[in-house]
Amino acid sequence: MKKSIIRLLPFLMLLLVSACSSALTTPVVQEGTKTESQPEWVRTLGRYATGIGAIGSAPQSPLGTQTQRNQAIMTARNQLAAQLQTILQNAATETEKQLQEASPSRASVIASVFTENTTRQIANEVLVGSTPIEQWKDPQSNELYVWVVIEEKNAIPQIRASMSKKLSAAGAEHQESLTLMDQNIDKGYEQLGKKRP
Repeated sequence: MKKSIIRLLPFLMLLLVSACSSALTTPVVQEGTKTESQPEWVRTLGRYATGIGAIGSAPQSPLGTQTQRNQAIMTARNQLAAQLQTILQNAATETEKQLQEASPSRASVIASVFTENTTRQIANEVLVGSTPIEQWKDPQSNELYVWVVIEEKNAIPQIRASMSKKLSAAGAEHQESLTLMDQNIDKGYEQLGKKRP
């Protein structure tokens, strides 16, 4: 019995090495559809002409298509929140700089009111108005892509109302600060717009 096991040992080693090498050459992630075959909104990363758009994707789920879709929507909304928060933080920083020389006290109010937590909160409030408008399942990888957008005409008034509320709560004389913040948010949207196709 021992002799037959010893004779089989080289064969088993060869089989094991062969299995390991084929496992190493097999791609772990399945290739997706070539870029030129994807919908335009996937190729342009969800850029949206009348607002802000983002794409979320999710791999095929053993829990079904609805779970996959929910994961993709959540990913897209996280991307939208990050874009909105960046616009708000940049606007607050720019407004603070603009007020620093003329009115240091107003500049410090902007800095204390528009913290990272506040801009995240405002971004999340605006996200309520986001809508999934397209979805596409990659036939090669079965990854689901969902395009979620926020219309600028809906987002901007909500952002301005939230900013005004935050400044009023701080007891600040805020009209000049709010006007500057408005202008800087518009600049943020314009910069985002320059990236749109």
